[in-house]
Amino acid sequence: MYSEYNSLEELKAQVIADWEQTGLDVSTRNRYPIRFVLFDNFRDCSQFVDYVQEEMDAIVQSVDKWIDPEYPDIMITYTELAERIQAHIKKMDGVNCVIAPFSELARFYDNDEKKTFDALLKTIKAIEASSKSFETHQRVYVPIVGLEGKMESFKNDSQSTIWRLRAEDKGLTYRLILTNGETFGVNGLETHYTVVHNIHEWLNIWKDADKQVTPNIICTSNSIYGNAKFAQPDNAFAFVLCRDAYDFLTKGLQLQFGGMTKALGDGDNWQNLASQIDISNGFSFSKYVKNYFSITDIDSHQAFIKLWFDYPGLYERWLLARFYQLQQNGEGFICRILTKTTTLIGNDFIEQMVLDMTEIESEMVVRQYCLREAAKRNIVLREGIESTLNKRLQSIADKFNAASALKYCTGITEKEKELAISWLGKGLISVDQIKDFYPDMYHYYATPLGVSVNIPEWLPEYMKEYKKAKVSNKYTEDVDIQIKKINGSEVTFDTWYQGFCTTRTILQGREDIEVFYWVDGLGIEWIPLIKEIIREKNSQNIFLNDIKIARAILPSKTDVNKADLQKLLPEYEQLMKMGDLDNLAHQSTNLWPNTIIKEVKLVRDIVEEIIAKYNGKKIAIISDHGLTYLSQLCEGLGLNGVESDHHGRVAIKKNGGWTKDDNYFRLEDGTTVCALRHSSLCNKVPKGQGIHGGCTPEEVLVPIFIISSNINNTE
Repeated sequence: MYSEYNSLEELKAQVIADWEQTGLDVSTRNRYPIRFVLFDNFRDCSQFVDYVQEEMDAIVQSVDKWIDPEYPDIMITYTELAERIQAHIKKMDGVNCVIAPFSELARFYDNDEKKTFDALLKTIKAIEASSKSFETHQRVYVPIVGLEGKMESFKNDSQSTIWRLRAEDKGLTYRLILTNGETFGVNGLETHYTVVHNIHEWLNIWKDADKQVTPNIICTSNSIYGNAKFAQPDNAFAFVLCRDAYDFLTKGLQLQFGGMTKALGDGDNWQNLASQIDISNGFSFSKYVKNYFSITDIDSHQAFIKLWFDYPGLYERWLLARFYQLQQNGEGFICRILTKTTTLIGNDFIEQMVLDMTEIESEMVVRQYCLREAAKRNIVLREGIESTLNKRLQSIADKFNAASALKYCTGITEKEKELAISWLGKGLISVDQIKDFYPDMYHYYATPLGVSVNIPEWLPEYMKEYKKAKVSNKYTEDVDIQIKKINGSEVTFDTWYQGFCTTRTILQGREDIEVFYWVDGLGIEWIPLIKEIIREKNSQNIFLNDIKIARAILPSKTDVNKADLQKLLPEYEQLMKMGDLDNLAHQSTNLWPNTIIKEVKLVRDIVEEIIAKYNGKKIAIISDHGLTYLSQLCEGLGLNGVESDHHGRVAIKKNGGWTKDDNYFRLEDGTTVCALRHSSLCNKVPKGQGIHGGCTPEEVLVPIFIISSNINNTE
């Protein structure tokens, strides 16, 4: 029998009438004590249970008592539940009772294929009263909330007694947020949610009418998660099934991420994000990201690329990339590159940017900035990427001009630098055009000497022509004219050579200098670059106090000059060697223009290493000799009957003396001569190699750098 009531008072009246009823069908009513009472919400259900406890002396039996405490998340079978109810009714011995919560468990029984929900109700509705229960009119009230759809098949069952209280307000439903055993590490949930972890806890929150259950309930029970599909239709709960951390955050907790949706390559990053969220005081995705990266905003490509390199982890880059895409509405050069990037770990993002040779001016600016930042951090690209870039740059240069190709050069690859040096040597570009992407080469090449006092007038111009010839890898007419003018004979050479003092002469007695750093093969050609490197360190209170130019002792070899430099130190102290340009120069694998690139990098590395060791003392960087890379471009003179040293930059005659010759300078020992100009005295210097031992300015003139923590700290 099914009947509906429009108010709780009507239902209460029915309860009394049912219990006191007399008449022809009273026997049937007393024989079957089960009363299914349907409610649209838990508020009405709670009020009803309170009423029958007070007015009908009904005893409430909570279903959670029948859950095995050792296995709190194992669902009791419908047959066991029916047996438990039947045994409990018998145990009550005629006393009225309430089985609650009942529907909070029963709603999860399979009613699709196995029809266990229907089987449960059919079993318990058929429970018959004992003789005593018959006489006392025992009633067993089974409240069912929100399952009127499932109860539809029992409406016309004459053996069932079903009462339904219709509620005007059906909006008192709960959001049941279901996960498969976890809350993904989100903190602060209990502040805003009722959280249950198993069936026992789930049932427990419904048995206490005074317990405050939040409108949103988080349930991590594996059993409920697995059986949630059987609960439909359900008017008491709005089920939110969360299959992963993204679902839990966005659908379950309804947190806002600025429209960010789950993407195929997100991996475990939503899980990582969830584990760092605390909703105790609310949640703002924008605030979280800014706090995570300790910044005020990520609204520019400069801010983005800095964070990209500062935070190389997968989760960090994922968070940065997704947030930046939100900020930029997915538009712009960086966003386009991010969509092409297949992995955030490593250099795929940078490599994609390298190959995206945009023609949009604003995008070119972004590309240049980002790749130059990558170059500063010594990012190494795959060989195939470098090769592809090189071909594209060369193609642009061939189709248009070198200046057009130079717009895409950023200094991130050696191939770019090789092309730039090649174009510079051919005069296809100016040195100013490489300043932004290859600043070290610019500072090396743009200023011929970097010293303007106490030097002969010809020296800056000579160094300018020397560098031009070295960079072009051609022995130029201008260099030839210059060297013949200043080193045309022993007299012309010795005139300017004696105008310089040796390093030991200049620094002898300088007690203010506490540490000497010797760099093997450092010539005066490197003065402009080293000045710039030290200038960059001014903010660290490291200052260049003085630059002097000294001469090496002839022959301009390491053993001769190191011994003289060693005399600057006490006998018990060894000269400290930092870096070796000499060793690089003699490598048989040297190839232009790659060797120049290696030299430039090595000089910076040497100075950076010295500065890294710097501890506030006044120091001097000194050298034994310089190097020339022009001898390998000239044929050797092929002198006979002599012993060649340093590929003919030095020659030794053990028998007989040397006659006067404008090709060499005779030393006082009478057996040794040094090449005055770039042609070596014996065989040709091997291709690609730098050499020393001769008399050219780049070989015999060496710099002295005085560095301290005081900007005006001179002797």
